[in-house]
Amino acid sequence: MAKQLPVTALTLPQAVFHDAEYQAAAVNLFCGRNGTGKTTIARCLRGGRYVTAVQKDSMPQITVFDAEYVSQNLRQRHGLPGIWTLSRADAALEAALAEQNRLRILAEAELRAAAEQITPLKETEAAVFAAFAETVWAGTETLRARYPLALRGGKDPAAFAKALRYTSPHAFDPARLDRMYRMAFGAEMPLLPLLPQIADTCTLDMLAEDPVLDEVFTLSGDAQFQQFLAALGHADWLHAGYEQFSEKAGGLCPYCGQPLPAELSARLAAAFDSAYQQGIRRITALEAAYRKAANAVCIPLMRMLRQRIPGLDYHRFEADLRLLRSLLRENLAAIREKRAHPAEPAVLTAVTEVLRDLNADIDTLNATILRRNRYVTERDAMQEKCRSCVMSCLADRMRDARETLDAELMRLTAELPGLERRSAELREKLRRCEAETARLSATVSESQTAAAEINALLRDAGFTGFSLRQSAKHPRAYETVRQNGMAADHLSEGEQRFLAFLYFYVTAQRPAQHGRILVLDDPFTALDSETAAVVLRLTKALCAQCLRGEKRGIRQIFVMTFRGSCYRELLHDLTGEGAAAVILRKRGDRTVLCAERLD
Repeated sequence: MAKQLPVTALTLPQAVFHDAEYQAAAVNLFCGRNGTGKTTIARCLRGGRYVTAVQKDSMPQITVFDAEYVSQNLRQRHGLPGIWTLSRADAALEAALAEQNRLRILAEAELRAAAEQITPLKETEAAVFAAFAETVWAGTETLRARYPLALRGGKDPAAFAKALRYTSPHAFDPARLDRMYRMAFGAEMPLLPLLPQIADTCTLDMLAEDPVLDEVFTLSGDAQFQQFLAALGHADWLHAGYEQFSEKAGGLCPYCGQPLPAELSARLAAAFDSAYQQGIRRITALEAAYRKAANAVCIPLMRMLRQRIPGLDYHRFEADLRLLRSLLRENLAAIREKRAHPAEPAVLTAVTEVLRDLNADIDTLNATILRRNRYVTERDAMQEKCRSCVMSCLADRMRDARETLDAELMRLTAELPGLERRSAELREKLRRCEAETARLSATVSESQTAAAEINALLRDAGFTGFSLRQSAKHPRAYETVRQNGMAADHLSEGEQRFLAFLYFYVTAQRPAQHGRILVLDDPFTALDSETAAVVLRLTKALCAQCLRGEKRGIRQIFVMTFRGSCYRELLHDLTGEGAAAVILRKRGDRTVLCAERLD
């Protein structure tokens, strides 16, 4: 995938060029005679107004090498022969350092004056606070003895008073605070199990809706005998006696032992027919099922009440359980009444809502258990919470002393906050001065590094015309030295451009935040063959670095030249991908861009 270029196109002035738009590549070569617009292209790139960029907020740094770059970055030091600065930053460096030193001296003087005003105010503040510490230490003696492990500041009155002063006051119920302190700082408690809820809250009411309770079961046989049994009102025990003893009593009454009339057995058998007996059995089965379901609910709840956990409030749970047991007893009595009088319908009271209320009561009890368990599993956090509550309670008790302290400090030290703010501003100003001085000093180191790198390039190229050494009289300047060790008092125009290009080359290797875009406008101008060969080799190296796409390196390069030989040398090392070559030719009063094909 082709890499994304920072500059995708140039919009060229139509007054100079026939082609208003140029599609840029990574490496761009332009060759043309003087007056064909090479410098115009460089100016378009320098200003940035004619540049089409993909992401202008992360645009690389554009550095242009031209006559202006040479004049700005290579200057004679105060007109001294042979003494040069290598960058325009060096010329202003001494003045900038002197200004930072002046600002530092002024800030230090202001800081000393502020300290002289702050000292007596601080002494007054300390005396007032010491009196406050004595007051709160004496005023909280009882509560400190009551909660010794929950105090901030320990046994130091000053530290305790400072902690108390910056604690928000809040009143607490003493009993609640005692419980919290015991659980947080007392002996470690075991984890309490959660109380089980009622799993089935609907079975009892589903049983209560059994249709047998609404059905009517009557006796059969002759009407006179039915009236007799109805008058007795206890057909259930009569039926039970009939079922249990009719075949085993040997013709005797199971209750009085007297002989039974011969026709009584037949009349009883007729009265308690199969339909009646089946109904009684259904009612009896319902009673047993209801009793079993009631026991399944009540027995665990009663056990829970007998094994109640100390400290939990069971009042509501106990009241709801009493209500449930009362309703269950009433419902069982209604089922028994139905069994005694099967001809009468029976209505049971619903208990689902009561069971749900009991589950809600259990939820409330479990919430308390969970809070208690937190004092076991999160003991450190609970202790910290207890400290906060105890200190808030103490702050509430000493509210008057705190208000008195604040009023006295406000009266005595009204100027202190402003002075402290000013001191902080001055300290920050001093810090900025030191940081700026360090940054400027680092710039000197970069210039020294650049000079060393330039000398290395000259040695590698076999160049013997001159070299650089740091000036003994002017440490931020460099003097040119000939091969014989003598100072080169004068450099030709070509030598000056050559030295400026070497500085341009070494600084182009420095990392930049978003990389660099290099523009070389006729770098071979005024150079002899020896220096032109060095510049050509270094320009090839810059183009190769750009094509390699090194991270945060040279992202794009534009080279303009009038020398056809240099142009062809550069063209020889380029391939079609990522490079473009253009010949600038005059047609009339405007220039035409003639793109060349790269193999």
